[in-house]
Amino acid sequence: MFEKKILVLSVDRDNDLGEKTGIKGPLIGEKNILNAAMELGTADPTESDTNVLFRAIQVFRKLKKEETPCEVVALTGDIDVGVKSDIVLSDQLDQVLKKIKVKGVILVTDGREDENILPTLQSKVPIISIDRIVIQQSETIEETYFILHRYIKEVMEDRKLAGLMIGAPGLIFLLFGAAFLLGKPQLGWFGFLFVLGIYLFFKGFGIDNFLKREFSPKRVGFVFYLIAVLLGILGVWQSYYYLLQFPTWQSIPLVIATILSRIELIYVAFAIAMFGRFLEAYSTNKKEVMSTLALTFFTAVFSFILYQSANFILGSISLEILMIYLVVAGSLTVLFMRLTGKLRVKIMPEACS
Repeated sequence: MFEKKILVLSVDRDNDLGEKTGIKGPLIGEKNILNAAMELGTADPTESDTNVLFRAIQVFRKLKKEETPCEVVALTGDIDVGVKSDIVLSDQLDQVLKKIKVKGVILVTDGREDENILPTLQSKVPIISIDRIVIQQSETIEETYFILHRYIKEVMEDRKLAGLMIGAPGLIFLLFGAAFLLGKPQLGWFGFLFVLGIYLFFKGFGIDNFLKREFSPKRVGFVFYLIAVLLGILGVWQSYYYLLQFPTWQSIPLVIATILSRIELIYVAFAIAMFGRFLEAYSTNKKEVMSTLALTFFTAVFSFILYQSANFILGSISLEILMIYLVVAGSLTVLFMRLTGKLRVKIMPEACS
């Protein structure tokens, strides 16, 4: 009956030995591993796996000197590190276990990369000890490399993180590049602060989640929202244009009134957005029809009053005309509230059914 031995095991998960010398695993015995270490050291003197092989031989000789039944073995994986390399290592370990009765393994490695094979080893043989050898470079540096590698991989796989950590800096670089291309590098800082401000504003008030929810192509009001956004952008540009007409801000109310009286596109954008919301509520959730209709109406009335008040401040209309507009707006509001009261009675039973 064969005596069970302690296996001093060297694992080359990425198969540097095979790639650089053509030697394939598994390698069994001191002589074979010593020759492999010499070949690898000659092919690439900077290869840390060479030192791992020599360390495995050193541990083997120490156990042998203590008259402990043991054997030294080297396994080689595959350049495609991961599932494929681990399957190769598992197959090679099975070949070794068919030839040698093993009671435990002393794993010799040069870092965390090779130690990823531990679950496979533990499923087949007990692990007595792990002998990690650190070659020249600091162990902390190697661990930092693997932490950064894992973090970058997680960032690339998570679309939200990728957008924040990679997409946002990419946009900022584009802004700076465009600014330098136009010969106005100061615009790069303006673009940076603008993008940062928009991001913080949207995140702080949850506007990003609102936009994702409201601006879905599957929604009925999507087209109306899209038109409203485009008109809103044109309206903001229009207001900026009128701002340029005032080199000084001596009369701030006059400036504000001028802008409010010249941004009809923004008023139209609000009206279109509210109408789209009303259609969506009517087609999907009739319980919200009345509240949406009320919001649409009051938005229109408020915009009308704001617009006419600005015209009064500018002197375009008299106080009497403004009062007439206010009375008309108030009358329409009262009429609307009475009509919606009757409509609510008709719509609610349909919604409940």
